[in-house]
Amino acid sequence: MADERIADALYVPKALRAGKRMVDRVYFVSLIAEPLLGVDYAAGERALIRVLPPPADKDFVTKHLHDTQFFPDGHPHARQPRYRWEPPDDRGIERGYLLE
Repeated sequence: MADERIADALYVPKALRAGKRMVDRVYFVSLIAEPLLGVDYAAGERALIRVLPPPADKDFVTKHLHDTQFFPDGHPHARQPRYRWEPPDDRGIERGYLLE
C-alpha cells in the first residue's frame, strides 16, 4: 500500500507535466504535489518546483523556499541527502522525509 503520510519533499517525473505553456506545466505539477506535501493555502503555502538540470528526468518539489536536496557545506553531513526517499509510486513520484 502506498505511503499516505505528508511528505517533506517530492521528486515528480517531468513526464507528468501537462500543457505547452510553462504556466500550465507548473499548474499540473502543483495539482499533483500540493496534496502530497500537505500545502495549506490559508497559511500562504504553495508547492515550489525546482527544475533539476539534465540528465535528471524529475523535478524537486517542496513547500519551503529554502529547502535543498542536500545538507549545506559546514553541516556535519555536508553534501549528503537531507531526505529519506521512498520508492516511486505507480506514477513515478518519490516521497522524501527529512532526516533531521
